[in-house]
Amino acid sequence: MSTESPNITIKAIARQNALTMMIFGACGLLLCTLAASFWWHDYRLNIVMFFLISLLTLIIGLFKHFEPENSFELTPSGMVYFHRRGSWQVSWDNVMIIEQPKLTEGVETKALSYIGIKLRDSQVLAKVISRRLANQLLQEQRDLYFLGCKLEGISLLERQINDSPFKMANGEKVIGPIGAWLHRTVMLRRNFGYDLFIPLDACDREPAAFVKLLKECKEASNQYSQTLEDDSND
Repeated sequence: MSTESPNITIKAIARQNALTMMIFGACGLLLCTLAASFWWHDYRLNIVMFFLISLLTLIIGLFKHFEPENSFELTPSGMVYFHRRGSWQVSWDNVMIIEQPKLTEGVETKALSYIGIKLRDSQVLAKVISRRLANQLLQEQRDLYFLGCKLEGISLLERQINDSPFKMANGEKVIGPIGAWLHRTVMLRRNFGYDLFIPLDACDREPAAFVKLLKECKEASNQYSQTLEDDSND
């Protein structure tokens, strides 16, 4: 039996249509330049509006273009999340729960725009995340942070980013953006029950389908490992 690793790569929705948007934006700017040469006095406002729209389209396309080609790689041993600022990875053995977080407000239940992952040991993240990505996640997950402060009844003035050293279970202290991000993960787990939060635009399908895929990969990892062990014993 082949022991080739059955890796699965996920292309993010965030990168879709990047080239199309850049082409439309660049063509729009070119048309605006030509139009301004002939009809600037008669259609000044229209040209300026179309120029701004074209410029915005081009900028969005460029941002999309510089997103990683793949947002995830799923392997028999674990998952790797790719971000333009870096990556993190966790093993399937360390994953406890994979679900879309939900928040109950009164009689209504609202699904958050993330996929949540609860880990057995979240402190391993200190070793598998870059400073740049930790700092970026502090900014990108501000909506969760603000919501967590609201749930705890703490004002934003009272709750600032915790930049004190994060003390690991083994006594090691983590400082800088990674330490601040680890403090944040403790707060988010306390409020929402998860350590890692994957934005939905990093997925290539509906949230329920993506959660199902990750769960199937986690379950299949045990079977794959057992198959390799059986082959090595033959």
